[in-house]
Amino acid sequence: MSKTEKGEWGGAREGSGAPKKDPYLKKRQVGLTLPDWLIKKLDSLPKSRAKEIEAALCLAHGWRRPVVAKPRRSRSENPDGADLKTQTEQI
Repeated sequence: MSKTEKGEWGGAREGSGAPKKDPYLKKRQVGLTLPDWLIKKLDSLPKSRAKEIEAALCLAHGWRRPVVAKPRRSRSENPDGADLKTQTEQI
C-alpha cells in the first residue's frame, strides 16, 4: 500500500470508485442448478452467464430493463460555470 499526498493510507476517499448504483438495479448472487449441457453452452457464448441468462429471460418474456434517471452534473462541479461548448469556442 502507498500513502497519499496527505500522508494517509489509500482507500475509500471522497469521489473515488464507481458511482453508486440504484438499489433497484443492483445485482445479487443467486445459486442455480443447471444441467451440464446448458453450462457448456453458456460458457461458449461471448458474454457472462449472468448476462446471457438475463438477456434470454427478457427476450422470452418481453421484459425490459427499468430505466433509472442519472443525476446531472451540477455547476458546482465546473467552477467556471461555463459548459464545454463555450470553453472550446473561446480557444
